[in-house]
Amino acid sequence: MNTELYETIVDFRKTSKNAINNKWIISPLEYFWPDGKSLFDNIFKENNTVSSEIIAPLIYKNCMNFHFRANMMVLGFMKQPISKKFSLEIENGLLNFYKLDFLSTISQWIYIIEGYMKIIFNVIDGQSSINPDNWEIPETDDVHYDNIINNFTESLSLFSKDILFCKNYDSNSIDLNRHLLLHGKINNKEFFSQSNALKLLFALDTLLTIEMVKNKVFPSVFSCSNQELKMIKNRKIIYQNELSLSMENHNLMKIQLFKEHLEV
Repeated sequence: MNTELYETIVDFRKTSKNAINNKWIISPLEYFWPDGKSLFDNIFKENNTVSSEIIAPLIYKNCMNFHFRANMMVLGFMKQPISKKFSLEIENGLLNFYKLDFLSTISQWIYIIEGYMKIIFNVIDGQSSINPDNWEIPETDDVHYDNIINNFTESLSLFSKDILFCKNYDSNSIDLNRHLLLHGKINNKEFFSQSNALKLLFALDTLLTIEMVKNKVFPSVFSCSNQELKMIKNRKIIYQNELSLSMENHNLMKIQLFKEHLEV
C-alpha cells in the first residue's frame, strides 16, 4: 500500500468515527476523491457537532454530481456481482432522490441495504443480517486490500448498530431508523429528509466499495466500453432532467400528498 493511500485510509477512519458521533456515515466513493475528502474532513472535524439540516444541502450539492453518479451506477452498481442484483431498485431510488422525493427514496433503499448486507457478509439463513456480530467480513489474498475492507466495514458496522438498526420507540423521532419504518411507528414527516436519504446513499456506497475492494477494482482508474459510455451519457441527461423537474407543481403536489399520511 503506497503512502498516500495509507494516509487516506487513516484519515477516513478518523473522519468516519466523527461522522458516526453525529449520526452520519460518509461515502468511501466520495472520500477517495479530493473534493469529497475535503468536504467530509471539514464538516466532521474532531469534536465538531453539526446540524443535519445545515450540512445536508451542502453535501447533496457536492455528492449528487450527475457525471459521478452516472459513472458509479454503470461502472459500479450495475457491474459488481452482488450490487447488480439490487441496481434496478437503487437507481429507481436515485431518480426519486433527484426529484427531491425523499420519502420514496428512503422507503426503497432502507430494505435494499439489509439484503445487500446479507449477501456480501455471508449471513447464515436464520440469522439477522442487521446484526454486525453475524457478519463474515470479506477477505482477499492481499493484506492491503483486507485492511481497506476492514476499515470500511467498521464504519458500516457502527452506523448499522448505533443508528440505522438500533431500537427506537419514539414515533416523533426524525433520526434514520429501520425499526420505526418497519413497524409503522413514524409520525413525523421530517423523518423523510434529505439528510436521511443521503445517509442511506452513503451506506450503499460503502457496501459497493467493500465489494469492489474485495474484487480488487478499487481504488483504481475506471475504464469503460463504448456501450457503457453511452449508458453513462444517457443517465447524466436523465438525472439532470429529474432534478430540473423537481420544483414543478405536479412533483411538489405528489410529495405533499405522501406527507399527508403522517400526523405531525
